[in-house]
Amino acid sequence: MSRGLPPRGYQRDIHDFGSGCLAIRPPGSRLAELGRSELGRSELGRSELACETGPVDWTPGYRELPPPAWLRSALSCFWVGVTSPARCERTLVLPDACTDLIWSRGEAAFLAGPDTGPAPVLQAAGSVLVGARFRPGAGGGILGLPLAEVANQRVDVAQIPALRARMPRPDLPPRLVLPALAALIAELVRDRPADIATTHAARLLSRPGSGAQEVADSMGLSERQLRRRCQAGVGYGPRTLQRILRFRRFVSAIDAGPPAGGLAAAAIAAGYADQSHLSRECAQLSGLTPGALAQVRRPGAERQRPSEAEPGTRGPAPAGSSVVRAGSRGFRRPCGSTG
Repeated sequence: MSRGLPPRGYQRDIHDFGSGCLAIRPPGSRLAELGRSELGRSELGRSELACETGPVDWTPGYRELPPPAWLRSALSCFWVGVTSPARCERTLVLPDACTDLIWSRGEAAFLAGPDTGPAPVLQAAGSVLVGARFRPGAGGGILGLPLAEVANQRVDVAQIPALRARMPRPDLPPRLVLPALAALIAELVRDRPADIATTHAARLLSRPGSGAQEVADSMGLSERQLRRRCQAGVGYGPRTLQRILRFRRFVSAIDAGPPAGGLAAAAIAAGYADQSHLSRECAQLSGLTPGALAQVRRPGAERQRPSEAEPGTRGPAPAGSSVVRAGSRGFRRPCGSTG
């Protein structure tokens, strides 16, 4: 599943053919077949692609791309992660209430389930990942999979009926993966729309001061009914979702720059009772103190941190900044709102 920092490093030999721009053809486009067939570059002309986001940079790094308008209710973003061929990269992925569908060059594609704690990831040198990040609450319904079953896991797509034999081939040039993945997501959304109640609950719970009982009451649900829907569509109950979305607000705030008033003011603005409350939650969700997290997420911070060099990893995963990311596997730099 999405998670972990992005990879780095791929040659610019994939910079032609529309520069890997994101396809925005409507559902039903034959692009969805590209990843599953032996179609070559010559069989898919430039007229098949329209670039809504501009050329994709395939040099080492992590980049997010807004999804086409007709997928924005389902996806927070598409993203690409390229690791330098000269070295491996360790990343710490942070919880973000999202689920990522990830293509990995030369390897099996996988689903990165929703995380409830920090997930250290070791990305191989020269790896290339392309991902689609589902909005909080959208992934379970679209994939036809109760996300509580894959929480804190990275699952081979061959084990997921809705994705089996449908992902772009692992040997497909990365420049063609984005349009093929967009077309696949469009098919999935057409076949199984997201549960509107769950995505709406996620939006409500993302607001400072909101509570599970209050949200359930406003939607005409019992708290038990809301919990069941959240477990299926998000991967955990509304109280855990609220905690993670609150943490996501704090991470977004520190990513925007040093908070006015310091960490105490940032804690209150994000919805914490006080700075001590923030410190406890930050330790549980990132393994770091708020100050240490803010430091490693600063632009230009060193990539290697002692906290990221832990031996156990959950496998490849992207999301987040290049060092410590919060979001589907690390807080990738803020990827749209939950609304």
